[in-house]
Amino acid sequence: PKEANLAPWGNITVSDQVDDGVMEYDTAGTFLRFFAPAGGVNNAILNNIRGHNFRPSGNLVVANSDATNPDAIAEFDAAGNYIGNFITNGAGGIDSPFDIIFRNSDVLVTASSSNAFHRYDLSGNFLDLFVPSISFPQQIHEMSNGNIAVAGFSAPSGIYIYNSTGTPLNTLTGVSGPRSAYQLPNGNFITTNGTGVYEVDGTSGALIRT
Repeated sequence: PKEANLAPWGNITVSDQVDDGVMEYDTAGTFLRFFAPAGGVNNAILNNIRGHNFRPSGNLVVANSDATNPDAIAEFDAAGNYIGNFITNGAGGIDSPFDIIFRNSDVLVTASSSNAFHRYDLSGNFLDLFVPSISFPQQIHEMSNGNIAVAGFSAPSGIYIYNSTGTPLNTLTGVSGPRSAYQLPNGNFITTNGTGVYEVDGTSGALIRT
């Protein structure tokens, strides 16, 4: 599993990199269905997927890396039917997209092989590079103040903090090889790597607890 999200209809969706699809669970964790692609695994659509999110319309979008639909953000309707790509293959130089967030006027996508933040409009058209160079970025998180946190997996690894226009503000290095970044109500971050789940100080990056 790569990312869990609250779906617009109130259930939990989980994108699974190895199972090549998005699963749906209720809020008690009970498996409901293989949501997308509808009908089960279809490697012509999704293969080696990463993060996912929902457009303001409610449609699902999924970061896809491999297969016959490489380096694209695939889109699905509320029933899990594939309806094409929200971001076309390789648009803006994207290579191995990882995670997606929607803001009021744009979309940010991290990509682990192009080592950048790519920025698109709300229709999926490339605008520019929000951050032109970051080593193996994974999960993105928009903070309550509009700043952006991203897990930078490869050295120099850490949770990178940017302002809303992409200016670097801070790097939290308390956990090496982070794969996720999510700010807690107390201002600290919860993050994961290959060996655990951690809380780190939101200013210094110091490890608070495992």
